[in-house]
Amino acid sequence: TAFLKSFPWDIKHGVLSAYAQNGLGCDNESFSTFPLHMIFRCPLRPKHFEDCITHFGTSCLATVNKYGCLPLHVALNSTVTTARFPSLFVTLLKRELRSALTRDPTTGLYPFETAAIKYAPLDAKKTWPSILHANAWTDVVY
Repeated sequence: TAFLKSFPWDIKHGVLSAYAQNGLGCDNESFSTFPLHMIFRCPLRPKHFEDCITHFGTSCLATVNKYGCLPLHVALNSTVTTARFPSLFVTLLKRELRSALTRDPTTGLYPFETAAIKYAPLDAKKTWPSILHANAWTDVVY
């Protein structure tokens, strides 16, 4: 609700921090150190995720958490962001291109491999190369 009413960022920050602590069970230090990692687990709309990315800056997109994951890895594996907002991942890649070449240490997969596995259903008419080349991920990666 704080995002919907254009409140100042100190209020938005407080709401996100409280949700991370109470809703996600994270400590305040985790939110302070890895804000985007925590935010990508919060139930927000795409424009609000983008608002957070802009506010916290692109340097947060290159920060690895204690598991070695970038925010892109967290977003790809989050049940909140995954199927609902594929355009968010393209935005993340455009703002931090190096993340496209960084394997997720928990899965061993590159982001485009994770996306292909999660979002590209195979049927008799499609093959992996056709799916990957038709996907917006390859426009950013290549």
